Amino acid sequence: MVMFLSRVFRKLKDFEQTFANDPDQFVILRYLTFLYAMRYDSPSRVWQRTLWYGYCSVMLFLFTTYCYKAYWHITRTAYTFSTFNVLATIWIITGALVRRLLFDRADLVRLVRFLNDRTFRGVERDVWTARRTVQRQNNRYLVAIVLTLLLETFLFLGKNLKLQPEFMLEYNGHVIGGFAFQVLYGFTTCYWGSLYVLIFFFIYAMLNVLRVEMSILAQSFEQTNQILNQHRSSLSASATCIVEERKFWSDLRNLLKKNVQRHVELLE
Repeated sequence: MVMFLSRVFRKLKDFEQTFANDPDQFVILRYLTFLYAMRYDSPSRVWQRTLWYGYCSVMLFLFTTYCYKAYWHITRTAYTFSTFNVLATIWIITGALVRRLLFDRADLVRLVRFLNDRTFRGVERDVWTARRTVQRQNNRYLVAIVLTLLLETFLFLGKNLKLQPEFMLEYNGHVIGGFAFQVLYGFTTCYWGSLYVLIFFFIYAMLNVLRVEMSILAQSFEQTNQILNQHRSSLSASATCIVEERKFWSDLRNLLKKNVQRHVELLE
């Protein structure tokens, strides 16, 4: 048993290291946005686009079924706890749809592209370590959140789905489909509903990387003072060496150019 757990632990560490060394800062985030039908970057062929649009339509189908159930409960029955559950589910799915539309914007795509550009001070060891650290933190964070939501989904399927038929697919107040179909329907409900809160964690992962990149940029501007202090003694001397003065202005110009260019890319 100990050997098995040790082997599993090593596999998990290797898995984590693989994603931590990936050149894409948001590799797990890209997988999750694909699984939750939020973004597919390269549907090049017709059949790929067809499958993608069909996959995205599952969420709309789920939303439509709950709208129908809400209409049936409101018009045919009294206001019960089942009606409240259906309306609450519609609210959650609506919020997930709105957040999905807001997340899939060109501004966020440009931000991700900017944060994935590691050429700025990429050869410096402390900068490399800071970027790898935040990437590992985001990967752990996202995996832990997804596993927690999956655990919640399985608990929902094991308890709530059997006791609360309003979470099953219904027509005219009667449950349709077999048990396996209802489990799939309930899983889809909880799966897409979790997108309501999951997008907040996606935004947090982006802001976490942005915080590190901003600190790296701020540190780069602070190096300007270091260059000034380094050459102050030679520049203040009465017989300043021309070569030393040219080196000073060259270093200062290159540093400012690099920092300003990075700052302009951020503002764009």
